Amino acid sequence: MVKEIELFTSSANPHCLMAVKLMADLKGELKDEINIKIIDVIKNNKKAIEYAINSIPAIVIDGEVEFQSTPNYSELMKKINTKSNQISANGNNDNDNKNNKKNNKDNKKNNKKNNGNNKKNSKKNDNMENKEFTHLTENGVQMVEVGEKIDQKRIATAIGSIKLQEKTIKMINNHDIKKGNVLTTAQIAAINSVKNTSNIIPLCHSLQITGITVDFKIKKDEINSIVTVKTIGQTGVEMEAITGVSVALLTIWDMVKAIEKDNEGQYPNTMISNIKVIKKEKI
Repeated sequence: MVKEIELFTSSANPHCLMAVKLMADLKGELKDEINIKIIDVIKNNKKAIEYAINSIPAIVIDGEVEFQSTPNYSELMKKINTKSNQISANGNNDNDNKNNKKNNKDNKKNNKKNNGNNKKNSKKNDNMENKEFTHLTENGVQMVEVGEKIDQKRIATAIGSIKLQEKTIKMINNHDIKKGNVLTTAQIAAINSVKNTSNIIPLCHSLQITGITVDFKIKKDEINSIVTVKTIGQTGVEMEAITGVSVALLTIWDMVKAIEKDNEGQYPNTMISNIKVIKKEKI
Protein backbone atom coordinates (compact mmCIF):
# COMPACT_ATOMS: atom_id res chain seq x y z
CA MET A 1 0.00 0.00 0.00
CA VAL A 2 1.13 3.57 -0.75
CA LYS A 3 2.42 5.20 2.46
CA GLU A 4 2.68 8.90 1.64
CA ILE A 5 1.33 11.49 -0.83
CA GLU A 6 2.81 14.99 -0.95
CA LEU A 7 1.03 17.87 -2.69
CA PHE A 8 3.30 20.78 -3.60
CA THR A 9 1.23 23.90 -3.94
CA SER A 10 1.27 27.66 -3.41
CA SER A 11 -1.27 29.89 -1.78
CA ALA A 12 -0.42 32.48 -4.43
CA ASN A 13 -1.45 30.16 -7.29
CA PRO A 14 -5.22 29.84 -7.83
CA HIS A 15 -4.76 26.65 -9.92
CA CYS A 16 -3.69 24.89 -6.76
CA LEU A 17 -7.10 25.20 -5.07
CA MET A 18 -8.52 22.24 -7.01
CA ALA A 19 -5.53 20.13 -6.02
CA VAL A 20 -6.00 21.02 -2.33
CA LYS A 21 -9.70 20.06 -2.56
CA LEU A 22 -8.69 16.80 -4.26
CA MET A 23 -6.37 15.95 -1.35
CA ALA A 24 -9.16 16.73 1.13
CA ASP A 25 -11.53 14.37 -0.71
CA LEU A 26 -8.83 11.70 -0.86
CA LYS A 27 -8.11 12.01 2.85
CA GLY A 28 -11.81 11.63 3.65
CA GLU A 29 -12.01 8.54 1.44
CA LEU A 30 -8.89 6.78 2.74
CA LYS A 31 -9.44 7.73 6.40
CA ASP A 32 -5.77 8.22 7.30
CA GLU A 33 -4.63 5.00 5.55
CA ILE A 34 -2.16 7.16 3.63
CA ASN A 35 -0.17 10.01 5.09
CA ILE A 36 -1.11 13.13 3.05
CA LYS A 37 1.04 16.25 3.25
CA ILE A 38 0.35 19.64 1.68
CA ILE A 39 3.53 21.63 1.25
CA ASP A 40 3.58 25.33 0.36
CA VAL A 41 6.63 25.83 -1.84
CA ILE A 42 6.83 29.51 -0.90
CA LYS A 43 7.35 28.59 2.73
CA ASN A 44 9.36 25.43 2.06
CA ASN A 45 10.95 24.97 -1.33
CA LYS A 46 13.72 22.64 -0.19
CA LYS A 47 11.82 19.46 -1.04
CA ALA A 48 10.50 20.92 -4.28
CA ILE A 49 14.09 21.52 -5.35
CA GLU A 50 15.01 18.02 -4.19
CA TYR A 51 12.29 16.48 -6.39
CA ALA A 52 13.17 18.86 -9.27
CA ILE A 53 9.60 20.12 -9.44
CA ASN A 54 9.25 22.85 -12.04
CA SER A 55 5.50 23.26 -12.11
CA ILE A 56 2.78 23.36 -9.45
CA PRO A 57 0.54 21.89 -8.31
CA ALA A 58 2.67 18.74 -8.18
CA ILE A 59 1.83 15.40 -6.56
CA VAL A 60 4.57 13.11 -5.25
CA ILE A 61 3.65 9.54 -4.28
CA ASP A 62 6.14 7.69 -2.07
CA GLY A 63 9.03 9.87 -3.18
CA GLU A 64 8.27 9.84 -6.93
CA VAL A 65 6.81 12.79 -8.87
CA GLU A 66 3.64 11.45 -10.54
CA PHE A 67 1.71 14.61 -11.51
CA GLN A 68 2.73 18.25 -12.18
CA SER A 69 -0.82 19.37 -12.71
CA THR A 70 -4.13 18.58 -11.02
CA PRO A 71 -5.45 15.15 -12.03
CA ASN A 72 -9.06 14.15 -11.65
CA TYR A 73 -10.01 11.87 -8.78
CA SER A 74 -10.14 8.64 -10.85
CA GLU A 75 -6.70 9.28 -12.36
CA LEU A 76 -5.22 9.79 -8.93
CA MET A 77 -6.84 6.63 -7.50
CA LYS A 78 -5.67 4.61 -10.51
CA LYS A 79 -2.11 5.77 -9.91
CA ILE A 80 -2.36 4.99 -6.18
CA ASN A 81 -3.67 1.49 -6.90
CA THR A 82 -0.94 0.86 -9.48
CA LYS A 83 1.73 1.97 -7.04
CA SER A 84 0.21 -0.14 -4.26
CA ASN A 85 0.21 -3.23 -6.48
CA GLN A 86 3.83 -2.61 -7.40
CA ILE A 87 4.78 -2.27 -3.74
CA SER A 88 2.91 -5.48 -2.92
CA ALA A 89 4.67 -7.33 -5.74
CA ASN A 90 8.03 -5.99 -4.63
CA GLY A 91 7.21 -7.05 -1.08
CA ASN A 92 6.53 -10.59 -2.28
CA ASN A 93 9.76 -10.51 -4.22
CA ASP A 94 11.55 -9.36 -1.09
CA ASN A 95 9.99 -12.24 0.82
CA ASP A 96 10.98 -14.58 -1.98
CA ASN A 97 14.48 -13.19 -1.87
CA LYS A 98 14.57 -13.63 1.89
CA ASN A 99 13.29 -17.18 1.51
CA ASN A 100 15.81 -17.83 -1.23
CA LYS A 101 18.58 -16.46 0.95
CA LYS A 102 17.39 -18.64 3.82
CA ASN A 103 17.17 -21.67 1.52
CA ASN A 104 20.62 -20.92 0.13
CA LYS A 105 21.95 -20.60 3.66
CA ASP A 106 20.28 -23.88 4.63
CA ASN A 107 21.63 -25.54 1.48
CA LYS A 108 25.11 -24.31 2.23
CA LYS A 109 24.77 -25.60 5.78
CA ASN A 110 23.51 -28.98 4.53
CA ASN A 111 26.24 -29.13 1.90
CA LYS A 112 28.82 -28.37 4.56
CA LYS A 113 27.33 -31.09 6.76
CA ASN A 114 27.21 -33.54 3.85
CA ASN A 115 30.78 -32.71 2.92
CA GLY A 116 31.77 -33.33 6.53
CA ASN A 117 29.93 -36.65 6.49
CA ASN A 118 31.48 -37.55 3.15
CA LYS A 119 34.93 -36.78 4.52
CA LYS A 120 34.14 -38.80 7.63
CA ASN A 121 32.82 -41.72 5.57
CA SER A 122 35.76 -41.41 3.20
CA LYS A 123 38.14 -41.55 6.15
CA LYS A 124 36.21 -44.51 7.54
CA ASN A 125 36.37 -46.26 4.17
CA ASP A 126 40.08 -45.52 3.95
CA ASN A 127 40.54 -47.05 7.37
CA MET A 128 38.54 -50.08 6.29
CA GLU A 129 40.57 -50.36 3.11
CA ASN A 130 43.76 -50.13 5.14
CA LYS A 131 42.66 -53.03 7.33
CA GLU A 132 44.08 -56.29 6.14
CA PHE A 133 42.36 -59.64 6.09
CA THR A 134 45.02 -61.42 8.10
CA HIS A 135 43.65 -64.82 7.11
CA LEU A 136 44.59 -64.17 3.49
CA THR A 137 48.02 -64.63 1.95
CA GLU A 138 49.44 -64.57 -1.56
CA ASN A 139 49.16 -68.35 -1.56
CA GLY A 140 45.61 -68.55 -0.24
CA VAL A 141 44.55 -68.63 3.42
CA GLN A 142 46.20 -69.23 6.76
CA MET A 143 45.47 -69.61 10.46
CA VAL A 144 46.70 -66.34 11.93
CA GLU A 145 49.75 -66.52 14.17
CA VAL A 146 48.81 -65.41 17.71
CA GLY A 147 51.79 -66.91 19.57
CA GLU A 148 53.30 -63.52 20.36
CA LYS A 149 50.20 -62.39 22.22
CA ILE A 150 50.04 -62.79 25.98
CA ASP A 151 47.52 -65.10 27.62
CA GLN A 152 44.50 -63.20 28.90
CA LYS A 153 41.15 -64.09 30.33
CA ARG A 154 38.61 -63.74 27.53
CA ILE A 155 34.82 -63.90 27.68
CA ALA A 156 32.17 -63.77 24.94
CA THR A 157 28.39 -64.00 25.11
CA ALA A 158 26.12 -64.62 22.12
CA ILE A 159 22.35 -64.82 21.80
CA GLY A 160 19.84 -66.06 19.23
CA SER A 161 16.18 -67.05 19.00
CA ILE A 162 13.95 -69.70 17.49
CA LYS A 163 10.32 -68.96 16.72
CA LEU A 164 7.92 -71.83 17.43
CA GLN A 165 4.20 -72.44 17.62
CA GLU A 166 2.61 -71.75 20.99
CA LYS A 167 1.53 -75.38 21.32
CA THR A 168 5.15 -76.47 20.83
CA ILE A 169 6.33 -74.17 23.64
CA LYS A 170 3.68 -75.62 25.94
CA MET A 171 4.77 -79.18 25.12
CA ILE A 172 8.43 -78.27 25.83
CA ASN A 173 7.45 -76.78 29.20
CA ASN A 174 5.36 -79.85 30.05
CA HIS A 175 8.09 -82.28 28.91
CA ASP A 176 5.68 -83.79 26.37
CA ILE A 177 8.20 -84.07 23.54
CA LYS A 178 8.70 -87.78 22.82
CA LYS A 179 12.35 -87.37 21.81
CA GLY A 180 13.25 -86.29 25.33
CA ASN A 181 14.05 -83.17 27.30
CA VAL A 182 14.45 -80.53 24.62
CA LEU A 183 16.38 -77.87 26.50
CA THR A 184 18.76 -80.24 28.28
CA THR A 185 19.60 -81.88 24.97
CA ALA A 186 20.16 -78.44 23.42
CA GLN A 187 22.46 -77.48 26.29
CA ILE A 188 24.63 -80.56 25.82
CA ALA A 189 24.74 -80.01 22.05
CA ALA A 190 25.78 -76.37 22.54
CA ILE A 191 28.58 -77.32 24.94
CA ASN A 192 29.91 -79.96 22.57
CA SER A 193 29.82 -77.54 19.63
CA VAL A 194 31.72 -74.87 21.57
CA LYS A 195 34.49 -77.37 22.34
CA ASN A 196 34.64 -78.38 18.67
CA THR A 197 34.37 -74.96 17.03
CA SER A 198 37.87 -75.17 15.56
CA ASN A 199 36.86 -78.40 13.83
CA ILE A 200 33.75 -76.81 12.35
CA ILE A 201 35.15 -73.41 11.32
CA PRO A 202 38.43 -74.04 9.45
CA LEU A 203 40.50 -71.00 10.46
CA CYS A 204 39.49 -70.85 14.13
CA HIS A 205 42.16 -71.64 16.71
CA SER A 206 41.86 -74.57 19.06
CA LEU A 207 41.35 -72.96 22.47
CA GLN A 208 41.59 -74.02 26.07
CA ILE A 209 37.97 -73.47 27.13
CA THR A 210 37.67 -72.82 30.87
CA GLY A 211 33.91 -72.42 31.12
CA ILE A 212 30.63 -72.65 29.16
CA THR A 213 27.13 -71.67 30.26
CA VAL A 214 24.02 -72.26 28.16
CA ASP A 215 20.79 -70.60 29.25
CA PHE A 216 17.32 -70.28 27.75
CA LYS A 217 14.56 -67.71 28.00
CA ILE A 218 11.17 -69.14 27.10
CA LYS A 219 8.54 -66.77 25.72
CA LYS A 220 5.04 -67.26 24.35
CA ASP A 221 6.13 -68.28 20.85
CA GLU A 222 9.91 -68.03 21.03
CA ILE A 223 12.93 -69.42 22.86
CA ASN A 224 16.11 -67.40 23.28
CA SER A 225 19.43 -69.20 23.69
CA ILE A 226 22.26 -67.39 25.53
CA VAL A 227 25.74 -68.90 25.50
CA THR A 228 28.73 -67.54 27.40
CA VAL A 229 32.21 -68.96 26.78
CA LYS A 230 35.37 -68.30 28.82
CA THR A 231 39.00 -69.03 28.08
CA ILE A 232 42.50 -68.02 29.03
CA GLY A 233 44.40 -67.59 25.83
CA GLN A 234 45.69 -65.42 23.02
CA THR A 235 42.53 -64.94 20.93
CA GLY A 236 38.83 -64.31 21.53
CA VAL A 237 35.99 -66.80 21.96
CA GLU A 238 33.16 -65.02 20.13
CA MET A 239 33.05 -67.64 17.38
CA GLU A 240 32.70 -70.36 20.00
CA ALA A 241 29.80 -68.49 21.61
CA ILE A 242 28.06 -67.98 18.26
CA THR A 243 28.56 -71.65 17.37
CA GLY A 244 27.09 -72.69 20.71
CA VAL A 245 23.97 -70.57 20.19
CA SER A 246 23.51 -71.80 16.63
CA VAL A 247 23.77 -75.48 17.55
CA ALA A 248 21.48 -75.04 20.59
CA LEU A 249 18.78 -73.56 18.37
CA LEU A 250 19.28 -76.18 15.66
CA THR A 251 18.95 -78.91 18.28
CA ILE A 252 15.67 -77.43 19.54
CA TRP A 253 14.39 -77.42 15.95
CA ASP A 254 15.40 -81.03 15.48
CA MET A 255 13.74 -82.08 18.75
CA VAL A 256 10.37 -80.50 17.85
CA LYS A 257 10.27 -80.75 14.05
CA ALA A 258 7.53 -83.38 14.12
CA ILE A 259 5.23 -80.88 15.83
CA GLU A 260 6.32 -77.83 13.86
CA LYS A 261 5.74 -79.38 10.41
CA ASP A 262 2.41 -78.69 8.69
CA ASN A 263 0.36 -81.27 6.75
CA GLU A 264 2.59 -80.80 3.72
CA GLY A 265 5.79 -81.37 5.69
CA GLN A 266 6.78 -77.68 5.61
CA TYR A 267 7.83 -75.31 8.42
CA PRO A 268 5.71 -72.19 7.91
CA ASN A 269 6.25 -70.82 11.42
CA THR A 270 9.64 -72.10 12.56
CA MET A 271 12.51 -69.64 12.21
CA ILE A 272 15.95 -69.12 13.71
CA SER A 273 17.03 -65.46 13.80
CA ASN A 274 18.89 -62.64 15.51
CA ILE A 275 22.08 -64.55 16.30
CA LYS A 276 24.65 -62.03 17.49
CA VAL A 277 27.46 -61.36 19.95
CA ILE A 278 26.17 -59.19 22.77
CA LYS A 279 29.33 -59.02 24.87
CA LYS A 280 33.05 -59.53 24.41
CA GLU A 281 35.62 -58.95 27.12
CA LYS A 282 39.37 -59.18 27.48
CA ILE A 283 40.56 -58.98 31.08
